[in-house]
Amino acid sequence: MFFLMAVVLIGMLVVILRSFRYVAISAIGMAVGTIWTLGICGLLGYKMNVFNIIAITTLQGVAVDVTTYIILAYLRLGKDRIGDIFKGIAGMLAAAELTTLAGYAGMLFVSNQGIASIGKFAVVGLACLLLTSLMLTPWLCTKLIPDSHVKTSDDIIG
Repeated sequence: MFFLMAVVLIGMLVVILRSFRYVAISAIGMAVGTIWTLGICGLLGYKMNVFNIIAITTLQGVAVDVTTYIILAYLRLGKDRIGDIFKGIAGMLAAAELTTLAGYAGMLFVSNQGIASIGKFAVVGLACLLLTSLMLTPWLCTKLIPDSHVKTSDDIIG
């Protein structure tokens, strides 16, 4: 399931971003966030089941959205204005993710153990994927995207 979802997400990223370098940045963040999720859930003693796998693959799709927005913002603003990414879209993306996290957190309080299990994995997964998306993706952008790929205001206007 993970492999199939990863292939679909990477295929979509290739179409959207049109650069294997940008796809790699997004995929690295997604992979690190997923590894953190599985590790933390394992440490907390959460049992893996089919529904949790489905939840995690869904969360990876959400993480791809966040990393894509950050990469596109970086391509517009560049390394010198990376702080503007955090002032602008990163706060909005975090708010959107935290809203989703709150929705999944509601699943923690139901009597059905299967649904509660999905809620546990989803809350941990969203937190991990949000952290990797907001912290790792901008750093990877500064290391892997050459300055020549960044559009200046003259390029965008003219």
